[in-house]
This record gives sequence, structure tokens and C-alpha cells, in this order.
Amino acid sequence: MSELEATIERLGMKDLFERADRDGLWFWCGYQDLWFTPDALRREMSGGRFRWGAVNWELRDPKGKLAALEAEENRARTDRKAIERELATRAPAGTAKRTER
Repeated sequence: MSELEATIERLGMKDLFERADRDGLWFWCGYQDLWFTPDALRREMSGGRFRWGAVNWELRDPKGKLAALEAEENRARTDRKAIERELATRAPAGTAKRTER
């Protein structure tokens, strides 16, 4: 058994890694909204990082993260267009026209 495999077992994550590999799920940590593929988390753990117990991780479908990112992107695009429209209706600073009386 490799050091990494021993660490994964000691942290109670063996079943999580097996399920993630089998079902195409990713590891998510809600404390900092961290996402890792199983292979990426193994690499990080091999380097001594993110060696946290199973209680700190949740397996999630990465497609859900993609959908959330797409929704966030759409909201940002809508907000940007609203700001651009608002700016287009205003005269540049210092160039406001005076009204004749």
C-alpha cells in the first residue's frame, strides 16, 4: 500500500474515492467552494495538501457546477448590458447641454 493509499484510508476517504471514480463525481468542499476531480485531489494529497477527513468533502456531479457557472455568466452578461444601456443614455461628464430659457 502506498503512502497516499494509506492516507486516504486513514482519513476515511477510500469509499468516497471509489464512488467518485466509478460514478464520475468530483470532490467539493463547502468551506471554500473547492472542486477537485478524484485525480486532482490525489495529486494535491500526494503533495501534502487538502488532507482532510471525509466529513469535509461531498461528492457532486460537476455538471451541476457547470450549470451554476453558466447561470452566473448569464446574470453578469445581463447586468453588463443594463449598465452599458444606462451609460449610453447619459452625456459624458462635462459635456451636458444647457437648456436655453
